[in-house]
Order: sequence, then C-alpha cells, then structure tokens
Amino acid sequence: MPFSIGQDRRDQARISAERDVRNLLAAGFAKASRRSYQVDLDYQIDEMLKDSVRVQTISNNVVRVTTGSGTRSDVGLYTFLDILGYRFYGPEDHWTFIPALAFPLPKFDTIVVCRFPYQRLAPSFGVRNARIRSLDTTEILWNRWQKRLRFSNTLNIPSGHYGSNFNKKYKSKIVANPEWRGEWKGSRQDWSANLKLCYSHPEVIRLYIEDAKRRLTNLMEKNPPPYVISMEPPDGGNHCACEKCQESGSVSDRVYGLAVQVVEALSVMSEQVYVSLYGYNEHASPPSFMLPENIIVGIAPFAFQSVGSPEVMMSQWEKSGARLFLRDYLAIPVWVMDQCSYQPDSKTLRRIDHLKEAQYLGFHIETTVSSMATGLDFYLISQASWSQADAMQEFRLFLDNMFPGFQNDLALIYQNLQGIDLSSLPDAHNRIKNLLISTREDGEDGLAQRLDDLRFYIEYLYLYKIYQQNNTAEDLEKILDVIMSEPAARLLHPWGLYRVLQRKEDSIRSFSRSEYHSIERIRTAGDQVPMRARATNSSYRALNPDFIAPLDEFPVIPVRNMTGILYVGNSGEGLVKFRTKLKASNSSASGVIIIRDLEDNHIEDLPMTPDNEWRLLSTALPRNQFYRVTFRTRGSELQLQGPDRPFAFDKKLPNRFIYKKVPFFIFVPGNVDSVLASIPAKSKEVEVLSDSSRILSDNRTEAYTIEVPVPENRKLEFRMLREGLEVLNFQHLLSLHSKALITTN
Repeated sequence: MPFSIGQDRRDQARISAERDVRNLLAAGFAKASRRSYQVDLDYQIDEMLKDSVRVQTISNNVVRVTTGSGTRSDVGLYTFLDILGYRFYGPEDHWTFIPALAFPLPKFDTIVVCRFPYQRLAPSFGVRNARIRSLDTTEILWNRWQKRLRFSNTLNIPSGHYGSNFNKKYKSKIVANPEWRGEWKGSRQDWSANLKLCYSHPEVIRLYIEDAKRRLTNLMEKNPPPYVISMEPPDGGNHCACEKCQESGSVSDRVYGLAVQVVEALSVMSEQVYVSLYGYNEHASPPSFMLPENIIVGIAPFAFQSVGSPEVMMSQWEKSGARLFLRDYLAIPVWVMDQCSYQPDSKTLRRIDHLKEAQYLGFHIETTVSSMATGLDFYLISQASWSQADAMQEFRLFLDNMFPGFQNDLALIYQNLQGIDLSSLPDAHNRIKNLLISTREDGEDGLAQRLDDLRFYIEYLYLYKIYQQNNTAEDLEKILDVIMSEPAARLLHPWGLYRVLQRKEDSIRSFSRSEYHSIERIRTAGDQVPMRARATNSSYRALNPDFIAPLDEFPVIPVRNMTGILYVGNSGEGLVKFRTKLKASNSSASGVIIIRDLEDNHIEDLPMTPDNEWRLLSTALPRNQFYRVTFRTRGSELQLQGPDRPFAFDKKLPNRFIYKKVPFFIFVPGNVDSVLASIPAKSKEVEVLSDSSRILSDNRTEAYTIEVPVPENRKLEFRMLREGLEVLNFQHLLSLHSKALITTN
C-alpha cells in the first residue's frame, strides 16, 4: 500500500539525509587514510520494489540507490551505510560506529527487504514543547536518529482514540438523544469525551457512517491512496450494557461490528479504503466473526488486555482475517521514568521476527526518547526489521565497537542496568569513573564521551531512586536539575520526565535549562554490594528434583504480577497443581498463569476467573525440565497456594500485602559467605532460622539491610510481614516450602 508525498518536501528530506550521509562517508575515509574521496549518489525509483531498497556500485565513485517511491530515498541512503558496516547505537556521532572505508568501495548489488510498511516510534508526551527552546536539541537528535535507524512508514494509520473526537464533534446531538448514550449499571451515561455510545442503536450507526464518508471525502481530496479511517472508541471501559447491546454479543462484537458496517459503506467510494482500530482494553479479543482484510487492528498483547498470555492473544488475532500491526509500549516515562529497558538476552528480536513471520504490517510503539534507557532496543528493532539478527551476537559486536578493551566491565554494567538498585549502583559508578580515568589518560575521546554519558545516566538512576525512596522537596529539586540539564537533552526524555513529575507533584518549577554537576561518589544508607553476572537459563538446580507435596503444606500468599522458576521432575507423571482464588479490584479484572520454558517458548495458559472463589488448577508438563511461570493479575489480586513442585519466586513480592508471618526459604550458593537481605519498612519482627533454630532477629520500622551468616547446611528460613525480602548479593530465589528449594549452580 505505497503512497508518495509532494516533490518539495521529498527533496528537502533527501538533501538533509544526503548531507548527513556524505559527512559520515568522509569520516569513514578519514579513519582509513588522510584523504577524502568523492562518492556520487544516483537516485532511482522502481515501484516494483515497494518498501525494499536496492543499492548498487555502478563505478568506483558512483553508487545507485533505488527505492519503491521517492519517500524512501533517505531510507535507501542509510541502507547503503548499513551495508558498509555503519551502526547507530545512539543519536550522537560518538555513539555511531564508523568503519574504516577503503577506496574504491567494494562492488555490490544488494536488495534489502523491509517487511514492515508501518514503523512508528511515538514518544509519550511528544519530544518537546514549542515554548521551551532548550528541548530543540532533543528533537533534532531524535529525528536524525530515527532516520539513521530507517524507521519510516508508507501507511498513514491514524493514532489515538477517534471516538473522543466524535463525541466532541456531535456533542449537541448526543446530549439531545439520551438513548444514544451508553447504558451502565442501569442508567444512561452523561455526555463526556470518553463516553461509549450505544453501538447497537441504528441512529448511532448511521451517524458514524455519515461522519466516516465525510472524512474519507476530505482524505481523497488531499492525499493519494491508501485511505485509512480510524474507528477506535474513546479510551477506557464502561461500554454500553443495554439489553440490545448484550444480545448482540461481546464488546468486541459490537466495536468491530460497527467498524465492518462503516468500511462496507466506504468501500463503495474507494477500493483502497481501510478502517483502523486498536485491539486492547475491553475489545482486546477478536470478535466472534471473521473480519475483512480492509480492517486494520493494532493489537496490544503485552499490556491492557485480559485475553491471556501475549502468545494466546496474538494467535487468536492472527486467525481473525484482519490486517494487524503491533501496538506496544517500551519504557514509557509514566511507568519507568527512563530506567533501562534493555537486557543483552533481550526478547526484542524474537518479537520482531514473529511479526515478520505472521505478516504484520509493522508496529506502533509508544516509548521514551532516552537513548540510555532504550537505545540498544531501538537498534535491535531496526536491525530485525531489515534482516536476521542474533541478540547476543549483536551485544558482543556493540561492546567491541563502542568499548574496545573494556568489554568485560561494560558487559557486566549493561547486564545490571535493568533493575539496578541502590545497593549495586555505587559499584557501577566506581567502575565507570575508574575506566574514565584510564581512558582520558590514553586520549580516547569518543570512548571517554561514551563512558561519561553512562556516568551521567548512572547518576540519574541514583538520584531518581533516592527521590523515589524519600520523596522530599530536596530530592525533587535534584532530579529536576538532572532532567533539565544539557546531558539530559541528549540522553534522556526531559519533556516526558518533566510531565510525569508535573502530574505527580502538587507544585513544580517551570522548565528551564539547569547546570548539572557530576557526583564525586555515590553513597547509600544501606550496605553496598558488587554487581553480579546474571544466571543463565541452564544454571538452575532443584535441590529435591522429584519433590511433590500436598497443597495444604504450602502457605497461602497474595500475589500480583509475579514470576518464578518451576521444576517438574519424574514423580506424579508431570502433573502440577495450583490452588487459586482471584478477587477483582476493578472492572477490567482478569488473571492467568502463563507457563513458558526457559527459552521463553510459550507452553500453556491457565486462565483464572475473578470471582473470589477457590479453584484447583492443574496441568501435565514434560518431566525433568525447568519452566518460567508468570502470574498475570490485571486489575485483580490472587491468593495462591502452591505450586506443589520445586518452585521459587525470582523477584521480591509486592509491598504491603502479607499480614501474617510467612516462611521464605533460600539456599545459599557455595561461593557466598554471608547473605545480604533488604528488609522493607514496617516489617515488624524479622526472624532468620536454620533447621528451626533462630540465628538472628530484628525489629525496626524503617527499611534496612541485614547480613546473615551462612549455616553449614546453607539453608535459611526468613519469617516476616509485609512482603518477601530481597536478596542483594546473589540471585533472588525464594521458595515457600523447605523442600521446594531452587538455586543456581
């Protein structure tokens, strides 16, 4: 579904990209020799290429770039650089790997295929505010980086929730016709922008069709095809529950049923018209009927859905008949405040590869602008969109390209950036500062700049976590100084962070450029521990592999959105049991136990009903294997007993839930001399036992860290209120039964 834009705008984009490419080529030649060589760029259009790119060396100094339309010329230019070995790990040139180029360039004639006509990264809150000039740097670098990474699209799919605009546009009619307004809890709702109309009412259907025809007419007058019309309802829940709507099927049946009627009416006006929606919230599941191909649905399987695991939801939609794209979220400021999303064994590549295999149109990812939080994820998404890539191989290449000579130190830092806490931040900071000293002595400027950027980011994480922990006015001012500074304009999402803080705090100073001063040394109130390498999937060990016990032997604990490691041995023919009770906390409540293997391959969903009733769930799994178990509890709280096999939570339990003393058991690896454990505030008396003999107790109201000597049998039992403790100096694996222990080798 290609389309083109006006010649003037197209030429402007090409000239800007061409100037950047020529500068990068000059840097590559300069790296190999002192001489600069001229490369002439010849542009061609071949509509048969569609979204793909052909790059040819015509002669020693002429390179031809052929694209399917003029809008793709900049994509073609940066594809040429990718073939030569350029890599864009961040928005600035010192985060760009520039290869040493020989002249003449090697001979090649390559067609590079992009499977996605729709690629969109959408920063939360936008990149900048027009009245704040200090954010210009952020916008310029962001836009250039997206071009360099070849993120572009030839489909103008509308974003947002058109239903709210519809409600505003026809407010007087909606107010005058109460029967149009959705019924909820027995009464018709008052008008609001987020009101859900009665989609079974014939007059509402007629008005939506008339409105869509007017919008399509306007599109056809101003733009070439294809034409995409949004029919996404207003955000949120509370869809109409009148008798006729309920008789017409599920919320999805009503939402997509209306979309089908609209697109059928529009198809008379054009054969290249499409209707777009999101598949999420109360209409996350596909309808009970097949959809035509001119319905485009951006499904959100990784958030805001109660269908089940992402794999199950995607599988259902892939059988629906609609054209699909992924609607996803990556490190958005309101969720993580620019904390790192990247992990070296990231599943990002597998996600993109699945989109290619299932022939999705592409992706729309709401995200942060921060290259420190998501830079390597952006790079991987770009590489995977155009070719096959291996996550660990790309990570090793990144370390070799960006940190030659320091790969081991930086590998450890990047392994720990996601989820790094106050206990290990000092170690990361000290390592970076020591590397900076040796690098500056050697005069490696680009390397020093990259390390200095990481130093700034680690200090930002430290100050943010201190603000998060204490929430004082002084801490708020410090974090504002960071996000308004010059480094933040290059490395963080300053406008997004500021808007989140503005929403959270009662009063906040206006946005203006500040000066940030580096922290000489990070100090924390608790004990400090060195960063440690993450356990690999093959490094787990069940102490009692064939353990199986009645569920009554396990305590009942509250769980929300937790993960753990399960082992199924030879006993019991692989049968695993859970006792569950799911209680709804809002109208979108749902719950599912998702079982995957350690390579993240989906095995099974065990859905739960949020009716606050006890149920026994069971499944038979292949024996003598480890599994990763996710307890996904959207809008609900789970009371869990079991599972009845070796099992350990690999994250600390959420705060404020446990109101009676629950035993947590850990096995201490052989290379650990003592256990450092973080105790949350208001935990009351904390007891540590070994073989039922108490070896330590403490009782404080504030959060603190304890150090526990390791007994001879290396097994410890912690009893405490409020939440599960967090182990700081080795991998966190807490079991609920003394014989269900799992550890690392």
